Amino acid sequence: MSSRSAPSCAPAAVSALAVRDDLHSGRLVRVEMDGEVITRPVAAVWAGREPEPAASRLLAVIADRLGIG
Repeated sequence: MSSRSAPSCAPAAVSALAVRDDLHSGRLVRVEMDGEVITRPVAAVWAGREPEPAASRLLAVIADRLGIG
């Protein structure tokens, strides 16, 4: 049975950017949550062996603001 033939009602937590078009069209509905905070790992990817110095500083600022540095 394909997912097209059986609609799903399972909740999921995904990036709003990843489903922007589906939210806009109404295929998906955003549901606000009270209480629980959902966290997920943050990763950075760059070309080459090491990031440029400016990128390193930016990543450090973001990590500090998120409390993960």
